[in-house]
Amino acid sequence: MPTIFPTRKLVGIILTCLTVTSCGGGTSSNTSSNTSSNTSSDTNPKTLTINVPSLGYSATLDKTTTAADIGRVRLELREQCRNIFTVGSRSQARCLTEVSEAAQAAVIFINS
Repeated sequence: MPTIFPTRKLVGIILTCLTVTSCGGGTSSNTSSNTSSNTSSDTNPKTLTINVPSLGYSATLDKTTTAADIGRVRLELREQCRNIFTVGSRSQARCLTEVSEAAQAAVIFINS
């Protein structure tokens, strides 16, 4: 019995580490709304999906999204980071970084 507990603890630590590393950083993905097999349409995607894993936030943008829209959502998400996580914590810093990265990706997308 004594060898089972350390094994379970090790599995728990490994799962925790995998979760932390897989959820770090804001992410985005480009998708094309055109389902044809024409590969040239993929060079100019029609939508962008942004994610802020720390907040469980996901949104899909299109070319009609304005910089003002992005700025407004960015401020709202930053406020959520400040309200949810302890001031000065690594979690809050990660959340704020994810929001900034997602906003930056969104601005680059609408300007491309």
